[in-house]
Amino acid sequence: MAAPASVSSLAARLAADLCRALLGQGVFTPGRPEVRQALGALYDGLGRQFREQRQIVLLGGPPPAPADFSVWGFGPERLGLADLLADREPVSLQHLAGFWRDRRLVLLSLRAGIGRQEFETLVQLFLLAGDRGTLSRRWLDERLRGNLPHAVLLFVDDLRDIPPEVSWPVQAALAWLLRDINLLSRQEVPPVPRVDARQALFDAVLELAAGAAARRDLLAHLDLISEALSDYDRDEFAGLLLARFDMPALAAVCLDLCGLLERLQQRVDRTGDTAVRSRIGAVRWIARRVTELLIDAGAATPAHYHALVLQKVLLYEEIPEAMRARVAALQVLTSFLTSPQRYFAEIEGSHSAEVLEKRLWRLLEMLPNMLRAFRFDAARDTVIFSRRFGATFDLTRNPELLAEVRETAAAVLVEGGPPQQAELMQALPQMGPTGLHLLIDLADHPLRPVRRAALDGLCAAGPAVVPVLFEALERKDGWHYLRNMLIILGKVAADGGRVEEVFLTALAHPEPGIRKEALPGVARLLKGAAAGLVAQRLDDSDPEVRRRAVVCLGHTGIADPRVYARLAELLAVKDGTDMKLAVLATLKRLQPGSEAGERIESALVNLAGGGWFGLGRAAADRTVRVEAIRTLGQFGSGRARKTLERLLKEDDPGVVRAAQETLLGGR
Repeated sequence: MAAPASVSSLAARLAADLCRALLGQGVFTPGRPEVRQALGALYDGLGRQFREQRQIVLLGGPPPAPADFSVWGFGPERLGLADLLADREPVSLQHLAGFWRDRRLVLLSLRAGIGRQEFETLVQLFLLAGDRGTLSRRWLDERLRGNLPHAVLLFVDDLRDIPPEVSWPVQAALAWLLRDINLLSRQEVPPVPRVDARQALFDAVLELAAGAAARRDLLAHLDLISEALSDYDRDEFAGLLLARFDMPALAAVCLDLCGLLERLQQRVDRTGDTAVRSRIGAVRWIARRVTELLIDAGAATPAHYHALVLQKVLLYEEIPEAMRARVAALQVLTSFLTSPQRYFAEIEGSHSAEVLEKRLWRLLEMLPNMLRAFRFDAARDTVIFSRRFGATFDLTRNPELLAEVRETAAAVLVEGGPPQQAELMQALPQMGPTGLHLLIDLADHPLRPVRRAALDGLCAAGPAVVPVLFEALERKDGWHYLRNMLIILGKVAADGGRVEEVFLTALAHPEPGIRKEALPGVARLLKGAAAGLVAQRLDDSDPEVRRRAVVCLGHTGIADPRVYARLAELLAVKDGTDMKLAVLATLKRLQPGSEAGERIESALVNLAGGGWFGLGRAAADRTVRVEAIRTLGQFGSGRARKTLERLLKEDDPGVVRAAQETLLGGR
């Protein structure tokens, strides 16, 4: 297996050499004359790598899988060491894991700015410290003396206060934070360099705990170390760390923490576990700190306030008054999603038509929030339920609400993951005409991915979409909708007089894109009867319409022999590779043989022959040439056979093979 494409071969070789230097293997074996030169070359290579990376990290595997090393700093992403070294000079990961275990190592980090003397001091520590605990003591001594400011080692003993159920990178990140913050307090470092060192530590630790889930877990377990920090109270320390997050990251982690609180509360409700109850308190503490920063920056949304109140991080009274109405709507939504059928029953049981109307519209106004929450099933059931009370509750009667639902659905298609996109596209057609109208509107969206997804959804709806398409035709301006409609009608195999009429009318439309999409529908619906209409478009002013007409003749057949003369002209057009391939495909499909006339045969001979022995034939025409040879087999004339026999002497094996197969097929 090769090294990942995102990593250069030099970077992968550098990682292998770093491992060998730590192990004291190969040219780095102590006592070899070239070891100092090799260390110098390795240091220079690391220096080049630091031009693009802030740090290089080697993280040992967790206790169940100690050889599953992770590395980063050798490319744009975190990698498994086994993948990185797969096709390099061999480094035994089992040997490296044993070396790591004997020295009770967890992590090695080298930061940009490391000097050559510092690097060689680190390597010497590895080579000289063979006993358990020796490396830890010697590294700590050098660190306190200020000799290793850019080289960090983390040891198993540093993890002793971190529970093993915490994910492995987060265990390492928490232990690293605790130990090095306290080390900074012990060292005699001036205030400004101390602040710089602390910020560099925060950046390195956050890089270790990369990804949304790891960042959430790091913050959720910050209380495990906050009480053991020197010179900081826990709120101050949390504020310093959170200051390294940007607002979008904080906004996302806030919701992640609320989701974690919900899961923890469910465990408490099931098991009554007091330890889990304690964790809930710790997570609420850090969620509160995150929330304060979001509020100060004006970045807290109604969704944040709703989740925070629901998980008892905030009181409802702490929500800004301007947000309360929107948060209340989300609270009602949460209540509805817990038991939709109960809400439906209450609406049905309304004591008057006015109350029913008010309640049902209030429910429909929750549709955008249902889509934002990815509860497409609830949105579908709500629309289906509203249809039971007649056209009064059609969304088209509330244009503002319809526009909000449409834009929310578009946001899901743009920002949601593939599972959410697929679920939405499945739910919208199930909403009946309302969902189909939404899809029709989304097919006009400015963003191409939204248009494409909407068209796919309409096609997947099948024949049920046909009447809705005609309804929308009356209110849609411009030619784009008609083009989309023709595409969809073709894909759902719609038929009938009204469908035929729209295709026939579109065949004479002034917009080429409409004529192009009308041709397949006319060919499909009228079959042979459409041969004349399709052939007329061989003289269309637009080349794409002409090419589509050629393709459609392969389905309608050719009623007028004069059409073959026009096809021969198209075969002779210079630089018309796509058109020539379309004509050849139609001739192969129809198999007219000698009925196509001498002009077609001459055009095929000309395309297939290309001069004596293929001299002067452009490489770009090779595909056309091979297809022309295969099509020429329909003609049993002596001229066609002689042309094929002459082609057997060509140097091009593809041409020779096509000629052989065509000759054998004609016998």
